[in-house]
Amino acid sequence: MALLLDGQSCLGMIAGVQILLKTDKQVYCQGETVNGKVMVKGGTHLQKAQQLNLTLQEYWVDLKPENDVFQRRALRKRRDEMTIASQFEIRPHDETAFDFSFRLPENCRLSGQNEGWSLYFQADIPLALDPVMVLHLPVMAVEPIHYILRACEFYLQMELLNSIYIPVNDNNPRGGMQIAYKFRMPNNLSGRLDYIFLLMRQDGCRGISVTFRRFMSESDSCRLFLSDESTDDKAVRYVFTCDDLFNSNGLPDLNNIAQLVASQIRQNFL
Repeated sequence: MALLLDGQSCLGMIAGVQILLKTDKQVYCQGETVNGKVMVKGGTHLQKAQQLNLTLQEYWVDLKPENDVFQRRALRKRRDEMTIASQFEIRPHDETAFDFSFRLPENCRLSGQNEGWSLYFQADIPLALDPVMVLHLPVMAVEPIHYILRACEFYLQMELLNSIYIPVNDNNPRGGMQIAYKFRMPNNLSGRLDYIFLLMRQDGCRGISVTFRRFMSESDSCRLFLSDESTDDKAVRYVFTCDDLFNSNGLPDLNNIAQLVASQIRQNFL
């Protein structure tokens, strides 16, 4: 089975010790569990800490009128926390790792500009200002992009090769969660269509917007397409509506999704 997303990561140095925060996924849905590891590598000297703490925090910007002017306040709230080690010490060049797990609320805030979720790692070091590392967690609405992904992998036997999460920022001014996927097509299409790129984006209440584009070679990457340097400029956009994604009982209709994906590929690339 194809390897899914590599996960978010954040690398930093605290008091000469290398800290790597890593999650199991790049993007999470509301209500999902965030699993990961804190990996610690010693520096050139013995280092001690009373505690190593990790917290799940929600952040947003609040606008409040003040003297007829709206004032912006950046707010942050701790939603969960854990102490991953007490009376900790790491010897020079030693390595150790700690597992963590946090569950996002079922209807939690989605990621956007100036709002979302993050992990805060803090080391309580005696006689020192306690350093902090921050890892942001992209959170999307429940599941729809994952339904399309599952239909491609398990119904159409498309092999997921790599993927890129595209945050909401100046390079993505329309906003919305975007994820780029590169697939190897099944053997029965070899020679006619070997690789294809799918850029999936939440399109408000309309559903999921998917841009299909051909890859000419295995060396082409998602980043190559996003930088608009692909060797084949043919791209097709299709919006999967809620009626496309779900059956009359409100359950995901993976068979219908797979048929629609196959239809778009067949009509435009074969």
